[in-house]
Parts: sequence; structure tokens; C-alpha cells
Amino acid sequence: MQQESKTLASITFQNYFRMFWKLA
Repeated sequence: MQQESKTLASITFQNYFRMFWKLA
């Protein structure tokens, strides 16, 4: 369960970072 949560957090962080780059 912890592993899955960590993976999900990583994907969410990547999406957020990509969106931030698009706005910049």
C-alpha cells in the first residue's frame, strides 16, 4: 500500500511540474 501511494505521489508531482512548466 505504501509503495502504491508513493508511486501515485510521484506521478502527481510530475504532472504538477509539467503544468507549471507550461504556464511558465
